[in-house]
Amino acid sequence: MFADDKKRGFTLLELLVVIAIIGVLSSAIMFSVTEARKKARDSRRIQDIRQVILALELYRSTNGRYPEEEDSGGFDFSDTDSNSNGNNWIDELATSGFMKKMPLDPINKVQDSTYYRYRYYKYAAGTNGCDSNRGDFYVLGIDNMEFLSGTQKHPQSPGFSCSGRNWETETQGPDWVTGGYER
Repeated sequence: MFADDKKRGFTLLELLVVIAIIGVLSSAIMFSVTEARKKARDSRRIQDIRQVILALELYRSTNGRYPEEEDSGGFDFSDTDSNSNGNNWIDELATSGFMKKMPLDPINKVQDSTYYRYRYYKYAAGTNGCDSNRGDFYVLGIDNMEFLSGTQKHPQSPGFSCSGRNWETETQGPDWVTGGYER
């Protein structure tokens, strides 16, 4: 009678082994899910910026120039509404109908002293050693792609530079950057 009772249940050691295996598997799954979310947010960031580039080019084609930045004298950042009008950045694209709503970074806030945001700046022709014959130009970037480490830049970043400045290699610069000339 006692011998049969022992064979029906699991020993404490067997239960602990199963619990440990479940813990290891759930940790691996959570790590994979977290990494997949980071990659998904980075992909969304790139798609957002590509939409902004299309809107910028349509705006330039219609108006003969790129829009001014909202915060004159500094970058327009997607996490800041400099003039309190409800549009965080590149007002003219939203107010003139080239974009229904300006995209925001999926995180779009400071988290652990890291800024997750987009940036835009329009420079005057000839600034930073850029070719003045090509007119004014813009620089558009993504601050802090999540799937990168340290000062690494995103491999799909087209980059943008002039003889006097390379925005992609700047330490405090965006992880993904591009730009365009008016002419």
